[in-house]
Amino acid sequence: IKAREAAVKPMYDAAKKATVQGDEELESLLQRPSMSAAQQRAANIAAERNEAFMLAQGTPAQQVASGILDAQGNPILKTIPGEPAAYQGKALHDLKMGLDDAIGSPGIGGMQGAERNAAIGTKEEYLKWLESKIPAYGDAKETYAAMSKPINQMDVGQEFYNRMVPALA
Repeated sequence: IKAREAAVKPMYDAAKKATVQGDEELESLLQRPSMSAAQQRAANIAAERNEAFMLAQGTPAQQVASGILDAQGNPILKTIPGEPAAYQGKALHDLKMGLDDAIGSPGIGGMQGAERNAAIGTKEEYLKWLESKIPAYGDAKETYAAMSKPINQMDVGQEFYNRMVPALA
C-alpha cells in the first residue's frame, strides 16, 4: 500500500497542478444532474480541507464603445473576446471524487437503479475527457489500479484464511 501511494502521489500531484481549457464537451457534461450533485460534494470535500472549490475561471466576450461614432452619432462598438474557462486539475479531481460519492455503491447510499447506471455513464465520459486533457491523471489512475491488484488479492486470501482456520480447528 505504501509503495502504491509513493508511486502515484507524484503523478496525482502533477495532474492537480495542471490547468485545462474548458470546451463544449465538458460544459455539456456539467449540465447533467449527476455532475450537479458531484459539484456540491466536491465543494464539501474542498471545504473539509479548508479550501474553496473553484471549478472555472473565465470571462465572457464584451462589447465596448470604440470612441468612434457612426453616421448617426452612435458609438461604434468593438467586441473584446472573452477568455475560455480554465479549470484547475485539483478542482477536476475533486469533481471526480464528488461524482464517486454521488454515485455511491448499490444499496449503500447514493443513487440507485437507472439513475445510477446513467450517472456511471456520465462518469465514464468525464474520465475519458479528463484523461485526454491531463494524461498524468490517466497514468496515475492506471498505476493505482495495477498496483491495487496484489493488495486486493491479499485481502481475498486473508478473508479466506479467516473463514477457514476456525472451521478447520
